[in-house]
Amino acid sequence: MPPREDPGPSQTNDKEGTNHIMTAIAWSARIDIEGAPHEDDVDTVLEQLAAHSPAIGTTAAGNLTVRIAVEATTARQAADAALRLATAAAQAANLGRTVIAVEVTRWDEFERELAQPTVPELWGLAEIAEHLEVSRSRAGQLAARDDFPPAVQRIKAGPLHIAEQVRAWTETWKRRNGRPPLTETIA
Repeated sequence: MPPREDPGPSQTNDKEGTNHIMTAIAWSARIDIEGAPHEDDVDTVLEQLAAHSPAIGTTAAGNLTVRIAVEATTARQAADAALRLATAAAQAANLGRTVIAVEVTRWDEFERELAQPTVPELWGLAEIAEHLEVSRSRAGQLAARDDFPPAVQRIKAGPLHIAEQVRAWTETWKRRNGRPPLTETIA
């Protein structure tokens, strides 16, 4: 959990005039700011945001991306606080202040997302064959069926399928043992 700088509870009134006390919660905020940072710029931004557990990098386009922890009662308040902090830090580093993207996520959800693998489990024909208890060549025949989950990538070793999709397909597959019966008599 990020360091807590308790802004204290805030109060709000609903339509009926009832007073509600809202407690601040932790949020993870990602802000992308236009401008390619240099090493010294990154150090300055890190120093400016040190109290907010900063993580800094660059986007695919080479712009500055900052992830910080903030405390707020609502997502809008978290976004506003993060924007103020990140743009002030970028300005202190003589970077631009043009914001490209903002994302805020409740801290518990952010941690849950971090725990998820970024790439799903992938199976080649060998893993599919093992799962279905068939030969590798039979797994290849099954993978060629129209109702089989599509390969997400093809490499020299063969197609790769998302394991969870193959598991789901297995539930609908009607396994038939043995060879199919002959439909005509051979004389």
